[in-house]
Amino acid sequence: MDNQQMAIIQADLAKRKEGMRDDEARMTKSEGVMKSE
Repeated sequence: MDNQQMAIIQADLAKRKEGMRDDEARMTKSEGVMKSE
């Protein structure tokens, strides 16, 4: 993974943290991915 990809991921995580706690965001994302696949 290069620095540009890391920057994009960090920015995405920062946006998620604005609306909800980091743990809740991770749990919701993981559950959503598992359910959609």
